[in-house]
Amino acid sequence: MKHNRNQLAKAINYALGAGMIAGLAMTAAPVAAQDDEEAADLDRVQVTGSRIQRADVEGALPVTVIDREAIELSGETSIADLLRNTTFNSFGSFRPQSGSSAQNFGSISLRGLGSNRTLVLIDGRRFPKSPFSGTGQDINAIPIGAVERIEILSDGASAVYGSDAIGGVINVITRKDYEGAQVSYTYSNPERDGGKQRAGHAMVGIQGDRGRMLAVASKNSRSMIFANQRPWSESTVANPFSQSNNLSPYGNNWVLQDGPNAGQVNSPDGACESLSPNLHRLTDDTFWGGEGCFYDFTTESADEATISNQSLHVTGDYQVNDDWRAYTRMENTRTFSFGRYAPLPDFAVVSADSPANPYDYPAVLYHRFQALGPRDSEVESNVHSGLLGFEGRVGGVDLDFGVNYSRYKGYDIGRNYGMRSNMQAALDDGSYDPTDPFGASDDTLNGMRVTISRVSEFEIKEFYGSAGMDIAEIGGGWIQAVVGAEYREEAFSDQYDSLSEAGLVGGSAGNSSSGERDVSALYTEWLFPVMDNLEVTAAVRYDDYSDYGDDISPKVALRYQPTDSITLRASYAEGYAAPDLTLINAKPAFSAEFVRDFPRCEQLGVPQNDCPEIQTDAFQIGNPDLDSENSKGYAAGIGFQATEWLSGSVDFYRIEIDNIIRSIGAQELINLEFEGRAFPPGLGVYRDDSGGIDEVIFGPANEGDLTTQGIDFNLRANFDFGDAGMLRSNLQVGYVDEWEIESELDDDIPSPETVGTRGTPQYRANLDNTYSFGDFRFAWNIHHTDSTSEQVVLNDDSSARIEQGHIGSWTRHDVSATWFTPWNSELTLLVRNVADRNPPQSSFFSRSYAFDYSDGWGRIPYIRYTQNF
Repeated sequence: MKHNRNQLAKAINYALGAGMIAGLAMTAAPVAAQDDEEAADLDRVQVTGSRIQRADVEGALPVTVIDREAIELSGETSIADLLRNTTFNSFGSFRPQSGSSAQNFGSISLRGLGSNRTLVLIDGRRFPKSPFSGTGQDINAIPIGAVERIEILSDGASAVYGSDAIGGVINVITRKDYEGAQVSYTYSNPERDGGKQRAGHAMVGIQGDRGRMLAVASKNSRSMIFANQRPWSESTVANPFSQSNNLSPYGNNWVLQDGPNAGQVNSPDGACESLSPNLHRLTDDTFWGGEGCFYDFTTESADEATISNQSLHVTGDYQVNDDWRAYTRMENTRTFSFGRYAPLPDFAVVSADSPANPYDYPAVLYHRFQALGPRDSEVESNVHSGLLGFEGRVGGVDLDFGVNYSRYKGYDIGRNYGMRSNMQAALDDGSYDPTDPFGASDDTLNGMRVTISRVSEFEIKEFYGSAGMDIAEIGGGWIQAVVGAEYREEAFSDQYDSLSEAGLVGGSAGNSSSGERDVSALYTEWLFPVMDNLEVTAAVRYDDYSDYGDDISPKVALRYQPTDSITLRASYAEGYAAPDLTLINAKPAFSAEFVRDFPRCEQLGVPQNDCPEIQTDAFQIGNPDLDSENSKGYAAGIGFQATEWLSGSVDFYRIEIDNIIRSIGAQELINLEFEGRAFPPGLGVYRDDSGGIDEVIFGPANEGDLTTQGIDFNLRANFDFGDAGMLRSNLQVGYVDEWEIESELDDDIPSPETVGTRGTPQYRANLDNTYSFGDFRFAWNIHHTDSTSEQVVLNDDSSARIEQGHIGSWTRHDVSATWFTPWNSELTLLVRNVADRNPPQSSFFSRSYAFDYSDGWGRIPYIRYTQNF
């Protein structure tokens, strides 16, 4: 195996891999005198967060690098799982959830600001958004086998990259510089049921005098985990210590509309436990009172879907002449998942004379259609991308231009849903009897079943170009400048099947949307080396969107190095997040909303406390009046080299976001009207001549402000024991001091202390230790997440929020041992979660545990073999 890298590149990769503190400069190794001019060109590299190529590794920006070694030591088989463990992912991020279009979707949420405010790049170019979510980029679609390193910029970067970079940037750098061949396979068999993982890749790199090419084929998979395979999410009937809210009122419950027991729940004798072991009869005081028949969905539903990813990644470049080179990257990735939900829950009004009604009065039936079978979903996503670019020099100007294309297309097929009209007809004529559902004929059941579908696509066509040059020499060196332009076309479509979109399918609904826009951008960035130890960087970017308007994003940063061992840095940046195409273009979807009409009650003289809940016509829309979110970011930090073996950094950040985009519900709009305040643009409550509600238009709007601030702490130690080996330790801590939303919709209630409540831990810490000795490498990685309160409630007079309950912290230990064999291979044994620690649990979590920042996989032993040729 041969790696063709110059000495500077080697030094930089080592420094980044070892975690050199941000802000400490590094110079190149000596080269021959006759190559000085060429070295001056080669010794400049570009780092995430800047367009300027520079000779020192770090500037005024905090960039953390996860290199290939760290990726392999993590034991993770997807980038989403790898990044979920970082301290910058403050409150966790979205994970695949079985039974939905997003069951193979994984995202990253820097600073807890959401995936729509975290920009993901591939080799510095924008990655397409997932058409299923519409507001985030699916990093599960990026093959981990093709990744050389991941650079995390924990600072706003809209001045450089445009929209979505408010919380920071994830730049995935793919493998390029490799000669030879490599195959690798990872096998794991978790001790707990479910979740088996397999991963492997094959890589071939070819290099010549003028060019190189690399191809990586990879595949990984993980099997399904059912709810009843984990103690916190299995049935409370089977395990009273389970945290699951597992009993659904959609079992076999009849709420009579007339007669002496009107309004109470009833369940016929012989139509509960005897029908299915999943049905349980119990007294219920929560929904209607009386005795009901409830369904235990945990026996059939899955928490995590089966998921597999296979991809082909190809990169190459060719030195056309001494001044110009061409480079390219192509990828094709397919992700497939299979998920399972419990059988369809739905309700129907059954008349008194229906043969299916065991009572003498009309009733509303809340029923679990078990005879239709579990709802199964198959989700497939395909990502195709290609890039062709050229780099060269004309006179004293460095040019870089090219085209970038990417398309994310997904399919979602759901089976065993119900056609409401046919279900109603079968109940009316008695061919489907809820007291004997499994006695229905195959023809009846097949007539009720519906297969649903969803086809979604997001496409990007991008043209880019930039020119870099030295302007003039001042006290600390040459002023450097980059000017550039980008043009991007985005097209989005999300199409549900017509029956779901019309609201005719039980258990399914759709709100199709489609749209397109183009974005034109101009930007410039300047580096001013004021003195040898003081530099200032300034950047500004102008983006013009064809659908909503334009944004200007400036940024200024400085780096000051008073001594060789101390670096100070600070920055101020303004940024933005453009409204997503799906939020602007979603078609209106009908919804019968339950609301309390306070203005109408006041008109009729009904006291507010006695104002009844009514059902009214409402339409959820995409809002073409949306504007972009705008942010201001402040950052300051210090990097220090205390000794030859100890270094570190401390960074403070504060981000203020105005005009945030969030969903406004029908009741919130009625409350605004009642308080005499204006509706957000595009939304409103419309009334008839008598003052009653005609319809409510609700959906996304620009409403509220978000503020967060915190501190990142990093400490690294390198101990060289000579012949006894080397130990490297890295401590990373992310502390969130504030994370608050101020909203006009609840301005009478003091803002809660969000941090430290359920789902928002105040700090996360990682300690990574690697000991190398001869042909062996040992690693011990520790991940810790802070405890939180369990819920927030209002006090007696609704003037303040109070925290209650406790959710424990979570600490996970991973250990590994690697042998670098004499036959040019690597054998690694790794155990993830050595102590088999359970995740933080609470019935208040949607998955019964802290799903976003922990996992329920338990102890997982891995074995990985890598052979180099």
